[in-house]
Amino acid sequence: MNKLQVAVVVLLLCAISTFGSSSGAAQSLVISNVTAIDPASGEIRAGVDVHVRDGVIETIVSTVASTGAGTEERQDPHAQPDLQVVDGEGRFLIPGLWDMHVHLDMHTEADLAMLVANGVLYVRDMGGDPFLAASLVARIADGELMGPEIRSAGSIVEDRRWLTRARSIFEGLEHRVPVDNPEEARATVAMLAGWGVDLVKTRNVTDRETLAAILDAAREHGLTVAGHEPMVVDIDEAARLGMTTFEHLPFMSLTMPGKEADEERLEATIAALVEAGSYIVPTMIASRALGESREARKAAIDEPDERYLFLPKVVRDAWYASLEGDAGPLPWAQMRNTSLEIAKRMHAAGVPVLAGTDMGVPLSFPGFSLHEELALLVEDIGLEPLEALRAATSAAASLFDAPSGRVRAGALADLVLLDANPLEDITNTKTIRAVIVRGELYGRERLDGVLEEVRKTKDDWQGWGTFSELEATCEESPETTCLLELAGYEYSKGRYDRAFSQYQAAIERSGGQAASEAASQAARQVAVEGRFASAINQLHSGELDCDGAVAPLDSQLRTHAQDADRTVGVLDRILPALAASECAQLRVGYLDRLAKLDRSEISAAVEPLYLEHKASYLAEVKDDESAAYALRISGLDPSWRSDTTELQRVAAWCLGSDVALGQARELAKQAAQVAATPIDRLQSMMLEARIASAAGDHDDAVRLMEFINGAVPDNPTVTGLLETFKRLAERN
Repeated sequence: MNKLQVAVVVLLLCAISTFGSSSGAAQSLVISNVTAIDPASGEIRAGVDVHVRDGVIETIVSTVASTGAGTEERQDPHAQPDLQVVDGEGRFLIPGLWDMHVHLDMHTEADLAMLVANGVLYVRDMGGDPFLAASLVARIADGELMGPEIRSAGSIVEDRRWLTRARSIFEGLEHRVPVDNPEEARATVAMLAGWGVDLVKTRNVTDRETLAAILDAAREHGLTVAGHEPMVVDIDEAARLGMTTFEHLPFMSLTMPGKEADEERLEATIAALVEAGSYIVPTMIASRALGESREARKAAIDEPDERYLFLPKVVRDAWYASLEGDAGPLPWAQMRNTSLEIAKRMHAAGVPVLAGTDMGVPLSFPGFSLHEELALLVEDIGLEPLEALRAATSAAASLFDAPSGRVRAGALADLVLLDANPLEDITNTKTIRAVIVRGELYGRERLDGVLEEVRKTKDDWQGWGTFSELEATCEESPETTCLLELAGYEYSKGRYDRAFSQYQAAIERSGGQAASEAASQAARQVAVEGRFASAINQLHSGELDCDGAVAPLDSQLRTHAQDADRTVGVLDRILPALAASECAQLRVGYLDRLAKLDRSEISAAVEPLYLEHKASYLAEVKDDESAAYALRISGLDPSWRSDTTELQRVAAWCLGSDVALGQARELAKQAAQVAATPIDRLQSMMLEARIASAAGDHDDAVRLMEFINGAVPDNPTVTGLLETFKRLAERN
């Protein structure tokens, strides 16, 4: 246990409350003569005693004398010696707050204490290490750490191709699980459910059927699905498919240049969200800096702020490091402003809003910033103060059917006592006099003691280290469930061979019977996908020779032999790996297999992949480049011309075949224009630069690469291409 942990535990046990109790331990208490605000019902009861017993609100009794049938007579709290009395006169009692969008693995133990000290008693961890979240839940429950109740999404579900591209540019994307098709999607959700996650988070899924499979599987496991707007469908269709919460501004599908929603579409979108009961989580703090320069964002972090007294240096350093990336050329500020107006209309129409800070991004201070977020919801989106309170209490709790978020008899006694009325001014949520956690009182003096200890010890933290703890636990007690968790963890990190070994150990340990059907299915998927993915990775790295690749590649093809779409998908991963490993003869054999597929059995969604590789077959095997090019271009349905990935494929094929470079460049430009994400846009611009250089326009290639280098400085691939194009330009 490090110094911060020891300090917090000492504070929990020994700090003296300003309300007259020498111990904060949970006991019977009453908040006397207080104004109780219940956000869900909107009921405001002045002059009441709120009685708490065993961590639950037992009764709420008026201090005003009254008579009549059913009237509960008030007893003087001070006349009851075993009752801890909290003076609530002139004060206001609200439920404990929820922050519905945090990333705990980007923060430290000190930040957990900061959340509670600011009245944030619940958080929704929106993607990260699932076993870190489980470890924190256990340590907080045992009293080892001071922190909020955690609801966790675990590893984020991502499209495999998008994740591969993103990892080539950005770091820190370890806790993502790639999916390629509906089968993988269902197995991944089953795996996450087996880990005990509270919801599923998805970000970039580029196939509608795969997205639908994620949502269907989550429903089967009793989980909601949260995420960014899907790349493959607009927000209204995602709501109809079952996505529960949409995270962040701007609304990409409604505000991106070339895709701006007209009035009819906007009204239809809002109606779809209302009908589906979907929520929006605008994360106002996170979107404030959109469109600002790197210098402006750095200056904002450099601004003096007393909250830095409590922020660990490692977190602030991470904020500075995040400035090395850039949002790219989209008009982000304009899109955000338009999205604010849309969010106002959504709220006015009845789309529920939740409060989340995206804790982990620059200038989102743990705990403090939720109060700032509530103020922004009122100022910029038009929520009334009561509605803003609801967004951070009862509305959030209802998403998990949690018995919290209310001030009424029977609700959990997770409460915040304020010195000023938050309904008159929402910023009064910062006037915290006390926090009550399951009936345990943290008075102002005690909270100040926690803040002071955090200030002194915030930089003593040495890292989470949960994976080693999990390994040690499994070594001591190698139960099947533990081994399956290890397998899933290794899988989420992309260590497929180790995941397969853990799965085998689990099966041997259980005598062939897995701990649960869902976990067994997920682990089996780890094994099948793991062997195949390992072979693909080793081909790319040169660690596997051509002969050694045949067995795992053919095994995966046999698994999907009866499904033409799946076969094309598997071949789409095999063929580039074989090209990278220079297995020319083997690649021709797999191209031949693809060419023999019956095109009538291939769906429209998969046909572009088929056409791309069929074109390669014609060019490489039949030596007919013109036929290949004609097939590739004629195969592009007009709807695919708005698909960044397909446009990139055609342009890259033209570049590789050295044909129609002028048209290839136009396709790359179009891909950048319709790109849904900054990464896709930068990838398209990089492709255009390569095509421009191949066509002899080295100066323009330099111009494009300089822009990209400004967005992602110090990236070796970008820097290398820029220097190459500069040398070529100088020679000319």
